[in-house]
Amino acid sequence: MQLPSCYEWLWILASGAVLFVIPVWKICTKAGYPGQLSLLGLVPIANIVLLYYLAFAEWPSQRKVTEPEQDSGAKPSAE
Repeated sequence: MQLPSCYEWLWILASGAVLFVIPVWKICTKAGYPGQLSLLGLVPIANIVLLYYLAFAEWPSQRKVTEPEQDSGAKPSAE
């Protein structure tokens, strides 16, 4: 049995990276973080830190829902 060539390994690594980055990108954007944060998933050790941060941090999208709206400073018109 022959081992995969260099190009086959590159294809396997690239497809694995795409299969990981796309869902993490979607999770980051739904959580209210920039999608580019998902690229940290390609860096060893940083990918583990990223997953723990997403799991335990307070998401900006949740903060918008739980915080009451601030008055914009405009006075209500008297009708």
